[in-house]
Amino acid sequence: MLADALARPGDPVMQALHERYFPRMLDGVGRWPADEIAAGRIRDLPVVPLLQQMIGPLALHLRLRPVAEHLDGADLPATEDTVEIFAEAFLRAVGRP
Repeated sequence: MLADALARPGDPVMQALHERYFPRMLDGVGRWPADEIAAGRIRDLPVVPLLQQMIGPLALHLRLRPVAEHLDGADLPATEDTVEIFAEAFLRAVGRP
């Protein structure tokens, strides 16, 4: 779906997704960082980049992990440990000092 959206951004189906799905998704998922910002627990940064910073590294890791597992010298932690590593890195990056 993402590949289609990037390849054909003017496609009517993709336009419908952009107009209907993404705003609802952002409203639901974006509420958490907005609440954390309001509570003063994370820095006041734009919500979309915060979500991208939170989800992007893990999403890329999960997509590339099957390939990386076969590389010589790859020392990959368990998936659960990897999630924790990325979560800690995100919180260090956006947390209030």
